[in-house]
Amino acid sequence: MSDLYRLFPRDSRGYLLIDPESTLSLAAVDRDMLAEVPWPHCQPWVQARIDEYLGYVRALRTVYNDAALIHCLPNELLTKIFGQCVDIRVSHVCRRWRALALATPALWANLVNQDAKPIDQRLRTHPSQDARFVDVVEAIFARSGLYTLRPMFGHFSAAHVELLTAKRSQLTALHLRLADLAQFHIFYAAVIAMRGLPNLTELNLNLESCSTVLDRYDRLWRDDDLPSLRTLSVDGASLRAEYVVSSIHTLTLQGRSPCAVKPLIEALRRCHHLEVLRIVEGAMPLAISPVMLNTRPRTVSLPALKKLQAVHAESRTWGFPTLISYLDFPETTLVSLSLSGGRYGDAISTFPTDTACLRMRMVTEVELLRSGPDPQSMSGAATRIHFRR
Repeated sequence: MSDLYRLFPRDSRGYLLIDPESTLSLAAVDRDMLAEVPWPHCQPWVQARIDEYLGYVRALRTVYNDAALIHCLPNELLTKIFGQCVDIRVSHVCRRWRALALATPALWANLVNQDAKPIDQRLRTHPSQDARFVDVVEAIFARSGLYTLRPMFGHFSAAHVELLTAKRSQLTALHLRLADLAQFHIFYAAVIAMRGLPNLTELNLNLESCSTVLDRYDRLWRDDDLPSLRTLSVDGASLRAEYVVSSIHTLTLQGRSPCAVKPLIEALRRCHHLEVLRIVEGAMPLAISPVMLNTRPRTVSLPALKKLQAVHAESRTWGFPTLISYLDFPETTLVSLSLSGGRYGDAISTFPTDTACLRMRMVTEVELLRSGPDPQSMSGAATRIHFRR
């Protein structure tokens, strides 16, 4: 027997005498049981009792949480609340909430439809992790039931094709930010391969990272590929006839690169039911002389056009007169021009009023904006001139 063993006080049976003060807070039954435990087995016995009591604490904590007022809400009300949520963390509160969240398709549809950030970026995935990304989004799509979906993707690859094919009839809007031209080719071919998107009403293509000149395709999108498409927005690339179908009612072009005149005219020729045409910022075609065109495009008839809106910042290269000379639309069309100058020297006096584009009888609304400091007032406030017939 070691000297260390002899240091601890013991009773007549050789059992370790535990300090009475350390056992005062224990229940009487535990003190009696501890008195019968030999010293070498004291710590294992205490650890076993700790684990047992921790289990009791967890069980009591569950009962406590279940008795909270928020957990007394009926399932029908919780389901309606979850149907308005866009955060998956509601399923982490308790087992009951998790079961209800998993059984609420509207919650999962909202997770897909949240357009503040692409779903692949919200899930913190990378294009190289398409396999994992598709598994996660496929699970979300599957739980969305029959709800309509309006996803936004920050990239597009072959892995997305199978994902969209499974829910093609539920897609009502699609927003794609394409990193390169190859991704657009995949999407363009996918629409044809999956036999179109029958219920898609809105398509937003962000092609700022792609080449401004896209290849021609052997087969254009047909009207039955996108029969319900009403709104098309193209950002960062020149509009081509491949992108449009006749059912489009609202067309928005924007980006830093001007559209080419001929492809734009040929694309508009397919838009028989176009009601609103918006050309924003750098997408406006450059001012070009008809002599520079090998063959002048035929005039495009837009009988349903209700509003033609042009917003541009560089008045010196403004090609609105060139564009409008190729368009034939009703006299009732609202033609809205918003021209903004940059430096004070490029202010309102530099806008191309000599082209008669602002004096055309079809122009019913003009807004001139001049930004930058005014030498006379030394003020940085914008000057706005707005008139409407």
